[in-house]
Amino acid sequence: MSDMIEGRLLRRYKRFLADVELADGQQITAHCPNTGAMTGCAEPGSRVWLSLSDSKTRKYPHTWELVETAMGMACVHSARANKVVRQGLEQGVIPGFEDYPEIRSEVKYGNNSRADLLLEGPPGRVFVEVKSVTLCMENGQGLFPDAVSDRGRKHLLELEGVIDDATRAIMFFCALHGGVDRVSAAGEIDRRYRDTLAAVMEQGVEVMAWGARVTPREIVLDRPLPFSLDPMTEPLTIAQLTGRDDSHLLTLADGHRLHPEAAAAFARLQADARASGFDLAIASSYRSYDRQLAIFNGKACGQRPVHDDRGEVLDLQALTARQKLAAILRFSALPGTSRHHWGTDLDVFDAAAVPEGYQVQLDPVEVAPGGLFDALHRWLDARMAAGESHGFYRPYAEDRGGVAVERWHLSYAPLARRCERLLRAADLRQCWRGGLELGELVERDLDEILARYVEVADHWCPDP
Repeated sequence: MSDMIEGRLLRRYKRFLADVELADGQQITAHCPNTGAMTGCAEPGSRVWLSLSDSKTRKYPHTWELVETAMGMACVHSARANKVVRQGLEQGVIPGFEDYPEIRSEVKYGNNSRADLLLEGPPGRVFVEVKSVTLCMENGQGLFPDAVSDRGRKHLLELEGVIDDATRAIMFFCALHGGVDRVSAAGEIDRRYRDTLAAVMEQGVEVMAWGARVTPREIVLDRPLPFSLDPMTEPLTIAQLTGRDDSHLLTLADGHRLHPEAAAAFARLQADARASGFDLAIASSYRSYDRQLAIFNGKACGQRPVHDDRGEVLDLQALTARQKLAAILRFSALPGTSRHHWGTDLDVFDAAAVPEGYQVQLDPVEVAPGGLFDALHRWLDARMAAGESHGFYRPYAEDRGGVAVERWHLSYAPLARRCERLLRAADLRQCWRGGLELGELVERDLDEILARYVEVADHWCPDP
């Protein structure tokens, strides 16, 4: 991926041809190595990058490689996906295949088919079919295929046929599009492909999805992506919204877990922070319902300390039940209502500013003027004011008499705002079902509690 030639796309036609205007005004015809519809990736006027072959026999020496789309950079050269996945396996980027050291490409198998990759080792063999995903919807949903694909169905059936006690089969979706944060089958485009995929999955074909970082310099796998057979119509299910299902989350390299949309945006914010001299790190991200329930009940029962605004431990026995509940909710969310359930919210700090041996507290002193993380948060203030925080804002930036101010708490607004509208009292009551300390009081005052401690200011982030 070196010596790429930049140009402007004029048109794609006859499937395999594209007219491009180069920087010097010259118009050339390039080979388009993609048989799909290329929806969203072939808009006239788009910036594109071409490679140049030194072969004397090629009619069109230029090959269209990359395009800058409204959703991010994409690689339209479908065959690149095979090489990118192989490289990821060889370099150990994709975990779980350490026992399969031998890797071969284009291996004949089945009924006159070739496996993109065959992995071999002491446990047996792994046949891998790789598909390049470049169809990216506005919400980050990646879809395959982008056109009816009888060949794709044939590959699925071939995979199913090789499975035995020593042989695995994997359908590997490689998203060569920077905007894709999850992958599903495109049932509305090719229902037969979707149904065949569902059938072979039931027979043991495994599915993996990874995203790649695509630039004119390199294309490398950099993140696992969640896969679902069908796209989700809502951002989260009720179980995911209330922290009782974590299937919507992506595990990051540091072990923290976020919704893939939030993870992709946070990675961009981290890159900007690094360029400004900060090491933007996560102190806390996803929190399950069970974890939040244990924290809340522990405080309500006196097994965990409850602090006041000055950081002093309160004597709960001296408080009424209502005072005790207010003190707990000041700093701890009611189980089922925590924004950390969604995978959109996280607590951050500047790892570069932490002295050796210091334990990060996430308290007002650290983020106050002159505090350890003051510089980071002033930088974040400026990014948010300029609309350059990649969708992250502070839901608890002001004290409205409910939850205390938390400058370290960031929320990915494009998704979090949608989640806010889905939370309903009836769903919360279903969650608790007698397992919540102070439950009778919570049930009686629920509307007031939701308004004071769960709802955030309308202006916590800019209007979309």
